[in-house]
Amino acid sequence: MQNLTLLINKFWERSQLPSREPIKFSRIDSLIIFLICVLISIISSYQLLESLPLTINQFISWALTFLEVILSCAVLIFISKKENPFINSRQIILIISLLLISNWANLSFENITLLAIIIPPSLIISQGMGTITALTWVAIAFISWPNLNNDTNNYLIFITFICSIIVSILGGRIRNRAQSLQIAILVPLGAFLSQSLLLTNNIQQAKDFEFTHSITSKEIFSNSLLLLFLMLGTIIMMPIFESVFGLTTKSRLLELADQEKPLLRKLSIEAPGTFEHT
Repeated sequence: MQNLTLLINKFWERSQLPSREPIKFSRIDSLIIFLICVLISIISSYQLLESLPLTINQFISWALTFLEVILSCAVLIFISKKENPFINSRQIILIISLLLISNWANLSFENITLLAIIIPPSLIISQGMGTITALTWVAIAFISWPNLNNDTNNYLIFITFICSIIVSILGGRIRNRAQSLQIAILVPLGAFLSQSLLLTNNIQQAKDFEFTHSITSKEIFSNSLLLLFLMLGTIIMMPIFESVFGLTTKSRLLELADQEKPLLRKLSIEAPGTFEHT
């Protein structure tokens, strides 16, 4: 009798939960996602095709790089689905489109800093999709970055990677816009201090060992200032991303749960039991 009661209770509890299945992507959405991944792979590996005609070793190197980026994009999509089982195609397109834009910006704007390209997207993804997805995006962004080691200061790579990890972790815990503003101010400040400490004091040593390219104090300040503006712009644009791509951030949920909302106030007056249960 007791086992029957437990079985009935389990069935009753299960019946009260809404049955939801992972969202299936349409063929058009899947095709768009695949084409974006192919574009990312082309941008990341096209420099290996500049010396024509190609030898067999060069062709194999290009093919391996191309497949590596494709597989990295597949891993990013897989992890985002694991962290968010009900993620939709628009959100997947947003994630890989940010990866495509970051690679394209590196090729189109030679003077733009790595900080300004990697960190703002990681804030968007961590708030909208979660910390694990954001950390995976950062790792794959560095893997697929075109010509990363040749044209980028090595200390700057390290600083960008650490700042991106911090933003990805803290971004997933943001509960209001004020915390977003704090991150937008403190991260560029930390990047400025880190660059001033690591880059300025080690330029001569770096030149001696040919470890990194030199960078001036003016460039350090401009890089940090650009990052500050982009972070503030990301915060301003975040409500647009939420509505267009269906992102559900913690700050958005808290705003919807504000009891001063007319609908919630009316519900608390006319149906207090339903209001408390909700």
